[in-house]
Amino acid sequence: MRTPYTRILLAMSVLSFVTPFAPAGEINLVGSDESVTNVPNPLTETNTVLDAASGPWYVASDLTVPSDKILTIEPGTTVYFNQDVRLTVQGRLVAEGTEFERIRLSLQPGSPATEWDGIRIENTSEDNRLCCVDMDDCSGASRSVDLYRSRVLLDNVIWGQTNNRTLQIEESSAIVRNCVFPENTSKQTVVGHRLLPSNPYLVFENNIVGFNSSPNKDDVVDFTTTGSSVVPRFINNVFLGGGDDALDLDGTNGYVEGNVFMNFHRNFPASEGESYGVSTGYDAEYSSNHVIVRNLFINCDHAALVKDQSWITFVNNTVVNCFVGVNFDEPSEAGIDPGIGAYLDGNIFWNTPIVLAEYYVNDPEWGTTDITVNRSLIPGGSVPGLFLGEGNIDADPCFADPFNGDYHLQSEAGRWEPNIQSWVQDNVSSPCIDAGDPNSDWTAELWPHGKRINMGAYGGTPEASMSSESVGNIADLNNDDTVNLRDFAFIAGAYKTEGILLSEDLNRNNKINGTDLSIFINNWLWKQ
Repeated sequence: MRTPYTRILLAMSVLSFVTPFAPAGEINLVGSDESVTNVPNPLTETNTVLDAASGPWYVASDLTVPSDKILTIEPGTTVYFNQDVRLTVQGRLVAEGTEFERIRLSLQPGSPATEWDGIRIENTSEDNRLCCVDMDDCSGASRSVDLYRSRVLLDNVIWGQTNNRTLQIEESSAIVRNCVFPENTSKQTVVGHRLLPSNPYLVFENNIVGFNSSPNKDDVVDFTTTGSSVVPRFINNVFLGGGDDALDLDGTNGYVEGNVFMNFHRNFPASEGESYGVSTGYDAEYSSNHVIVRNLFINCDHAALVKDQSWITFVNNTVVNCFVGVNFDEPSEAGIDPGIGAYLDGNIFWNTPIVLAEYYVNDPEWGTTDITVNRSLIPGGSVPGLFLGEGNIDADPCFADPFNGDYHLQSEAGRWEPNIQSWVQDNVSSPCIDAGDPNSDWTAELWPHGKRINMGAYGGTPEASMSSESVGNIADLNNDDTVNLRDFAFIAGAYKTEGILLSEDLNRNNKINGTDLSIFINNWLWKQ
């Protein structure tokens, strides 16, 4: 399990080895005199298989996988492409490497070629897959992977020496997970418009997205669904920064959970708008309605924009070192309508002097923006009284180590320390513990939990800091206020398992063994 803190560290480590571009000839993993095997062109076999032993393979000119054909690339295989060559898939592409036998798609070392044109998957509903693949030097076309009326799984794909749009999704469905997107200095990193009508979905999960410094007001991810009821999901990604928005989701009802948004600062004139972690807006006549939960917004101009008659639900987020939390209009930019409003609950706004901005009160045209702020840590006086609900506090959240990016809450009962993968005890406890919505699901928080969710991005997760309230029982693993055979089934099923943040690990040492079973027996038949 990768925690937000460890994902940040991993992102920094991985991106240090993945550069957006490099002059031709700088990367030579094999000798320039290496012999290659030409890929058959055209493909006539029902399933053409490129294996590692017969390679490396070479594609000299544009290659198409016809609608009735399959191209399979086996683990450990290397495929080289000539200058400006593109692979077009109208049938099925299966390129599945493994953790230790990755597939490499690149230029032939030592050749005069400087870039190839990437992969286009078009008009196919087949199960296309690129897994454990390294794609290098594919900046020749306007994007590296181009989807049109198709579907694809991208899992653990790493792009290197690529400084162009990495992924374009047009009327297609995609699962994109565990991928590393490079830094970008020229275009939006990911662009999408509408989903595949017959089987619509978009999941963007556990990815690391490099800094986008394009001066052209380019978002990192710009996606629209034009009012579709399908909800694109962006979960547990790390966005390392940019000059415009991280997620610009116009005309889309997005679900945004567990992400890290950091270092987003406007690099274009203020008359053209601002920079945000998450943005809403019109796509034709359709506005947005986003659910934004348990995210970290760090060192950004603004966390979120609610414009063009859109709405957001903003719950259990941690916003630190940002100038503004949530903005409801951009009056300096032409053609923008204000947002309808937002519901905020369980958030922590720290070192963020302006929690809400550009809202309206009794405006002759727009009336009063519909905003409710409940159970959040906010600077005193930063939110007008008419927007304040219940349970808000103005206090020090007592972060564990904010100067080094650790925003767990200090706790005398126990705090997760990601550097050592263990629980530690502090001398103080955060006022944000057990201070979230009492009706929210708290059951993922490990005991002692107080049966109430914490504020902030870790609230309602196994990383939530522990409560000093002795409510419940450590052996009540299904949280039904009784320790019986149902709970024993949990610990028996996990016996001899090793891992972090497991509820069955009763002594919290990342191992489930006889010691945990002994603790369980000592609490046998406990009842609230």
